[in-house]
Amino acid sequence: MSLEWEDLSKRAAALEDLGRHQEAILHLAAALAHAPDNDRLLCTLAYNHWRLGEFVQAQAYADRAIGANPNNEWAYRLRCSSLRRQRRWCRNGRTVLQDAKDAVRLSPEGRLSWHTLADTQLSGGQLAEAARSAERLREIAPDWALTYDMLARVAHRQRRKADAEAYVREALRLDPLSSSAMNLLGVILFSRVEYEEGIEACYRAVQRNPQDKSLRDDFFRLASRFCSPATCGDKIGALLVWAGLVVACYLSDRNREHLSVARALDATAYLAAITGVIGLVLWGISEGKTRPLRLRRLSAEVQHAYLTERKRRRSLAWRRLRPPRSPSVPKHINTKTPGGRVSFP
Repeated sequence: MSLEWEDLSKRAAALEDLGRHQEAILHLAAALAHAPDNDRLLCTLAYNHWRLGEFVQAQAYADRAIGANPNNEWAYRLRCSSLRRQRRWCRNGRTVLQDAKDAVRLSPEGRLSWHTLADTQLSGGQLAEAARSAERLREIAPDWALTYDMLARVAHRQRRKADAEAYVREALRLDPLSSSAMNLLGVILFSRVEYEEGIEACYRAVQRNPQDKSLRDDFFRLASRFCSPATCGDKIGALLVWAGLVVACYLSDRNREHLSVARALDATAYLAAITGVIGLVLWGISEGKTRPLRLRRLSAEVQHAYLTERKRRRSLAWRRLRPPRSPSVPKHINTKTPGGRVSFP
């Protein structure tokens, strides 16, 4: 029986290397039935769920692994990362930073444990502590791409743009396929007014790791800022200025006998009205269509990716605004497919 679950574990490891995490989970679950208290199996299950973005399940398996072996450093790292992805910084009176510090305590020379600690400190806004942890990480693993990726992220948060770019380029030299480093390089290039190169770099990061939501968010945010420079706040501010000008002109027209500049403001009222109407029309156009001249400056592949993502997000926002459907289904509606299975929306 021992050989059987070990064989299942080896098959799962091979599938994991191929990126077939869902199939690996099936093999690991079968192996876990034979060895329910094996902390290594529990951690591997947690890791595969984490790679699929199923952070609640990953946290649950990490909890079980810690219960089976409180000295398992990997389990603490997995639980810390899973809770952070759920934006849960504290659970049962214990913070994610404590999990990261326990991982370092159990593996004081482990590069992954120090990387987790620096990442957790950076997420919590502890920039000085994160910088010290990143320097310690460089002492332990000076030739590791994620070391320079972490140093670049800390330098970027500290607004040391030159250092951040140098670190991120070193990370890409060591690992040209690093999606995190490529995404950060895109953000840095965009801040240096190299808009097309920055958006292109963020898109390449999404291509390398399409399941990471933060990478997709950064790509869409930068592309939106480039294609529609006037943000929603700018438009609302312009609308409020126009409305205030119209009100001022209206009041001056009502009190023309008491104001010396009434006639000048009276002419301004017509100009404000015309400007406001034109502004509203342009606002509607900019909301409905992307500015074509700026969009054409991007590559065809990036254009298509941005427009597809924008359409998906608007459709999702519209579905959220619509009232939910009634759970009851009328009897005259057939909810079965020709195969006989019930179909759900």
